[in-house]
Amino acid sequence: MRRPVYKETYCKNNQQNNSSSNWFDRGLLVGILTTLGYFVAYSYQKGFLSYFGVEEVFLSQLTISNVILSISVVGSGAFFAFGAYNNLELMFKQFPVSHNPVWLMFNRAILPLFLATLFFIGFTKYWILYLLLVSLILFYIFVCPIFRYWEIKGYKNKLGARIEELEETGFNKEKILFRWNNILSFKIIVLVIFF
Repeated sequence: MRRPVYKETYCKNNQQNNSSSNWFDRGLLVGILTTLGYFVAYSYQKGFLSYFGVEEVFLSQLTISNVILSISVVGSGAFFAFGAYNNLELMFKQFPVSHNPVWLMFNRAILPLFLATLFFIGFTKYWILYLLLVSLILFYIFVCPIFRYWEIKGYKNKLGARIEELEETGFNKEKILFRWNNILSFKIIVLVIFF
């Protein structure tokens, strides 16, 4: 008879703990989004006023409409980028060659390539720098295992060893989200980076 009561109490306590941490996470995300919105609005206002020769721009000169518009643009852009990345990841998992080590390494390269593309999407005149960055990422992912695992024979076997190493120590979306949800110091570091 006590067992169902214990489970019910455990579920209630677990839900309360999760709900308090979810509010903290949402608060951090709203704070980061607001900060990015203010940064975009300030940059826009500074660029607009520098066209007319005004060099000093203060935060008090920002209009609320510019701030709200930039927050909505930054928020919808971040939502679109996260959705596009998730859809790309799901699409690449459905291919029939998903067990091939070359394909698995390319799947690992999606996050850095996607972030580089998002960063350089507004800088069209720096396309040579973008191509250099993409080629460096691809070189690191596909050529470095040749030299790192010199004693292993075969390129696919070298990539397989690299994939096993990346499973333990790699940088992927699941590990980032796990750290964001469970480690408070990771959230603080992200806040320090954004502010």
